[in-house]
Amino acid sequence: MSFTLVAYDLLKTSIKESIVTEIKSKGLDPLKLEESIEKLPDDRRIQARLLLKTIALLDAVNPKTEEARRIQARILNAITFYIRDQIKVIYETTFPYVSPERSTLYNHLTASLDLNTNNYPDTADLVDMYGSLRKFLLMHVYKSAKPKKGYLEEQPFDIKGYSVESDIITLSTKVHTWGMEVIQRAKERHLEELEAKKPVVVSRGYLGFGSIFGSSSVEPVKKDCVIAGPTIDRL
Repeated sequence: MSFTLVAYDLLKTSIKESIVTEIKSKGLDPLKLEESIEKLPDDRRIQARLLLKTIALLDAVNPKTEEARRIQARILNAITFYIRDQIKVIYETTFPYVSPERSTLYNHLTASLDLNTNNYPDTADLVDMYGSLRKFLLMHVYKSAKPKKGYLEEQPFDIKGYSVESDIITLSTKVHTWGMEVIQRAKERHLEELEAKKPVVVSRGYLGFGSIFGSSSVEPVKKDCVIAGPTIDRL
């Protein structure tokens, strides 16, 4: 299975609509966006802020090349899937008998990403997506995107109750672990392909093409080659 990235502008619009729907579901006024977001439960407030701040930062990039636009879309797809997965984990650990589909935001993020049985990120997709998201966060938190060089003066992800460092660590761990799995699977596929290319050896034994008493030899033949058995006129 693999995942097709949702176009940036389409996903951005869908995310904003999802946040408005979440606000309405809590009986708040979407026209007073900032005020209403602050009144959301802490987890939803943080998630809404994180999504909107990511969009604001990505909008400012204004990519000029196709590759840059793809990275922009990948980052937004990644943060959307990451938050959706967070909601799922919270339900599984805190409310094990309640489906995450009870969550309005979870359902809307699922729809925004167009997730289904035929369109869902596999491990290789997530390595790329989360790897790009991790770099994006590092770039906006640390000087030269390197923690050892210290923090930037302006911290766009300074959201009350949120730890961007925790998410960077989580993403780093996931990318490392899944990256090793991808490497191992690639090796296994390579070995399988090499094995499939090996010629099949057929022994010429008793009543074969050699001596009647079984002087034998081996000869590589193609897999789809059929070796005829002995016939009366050969005895």
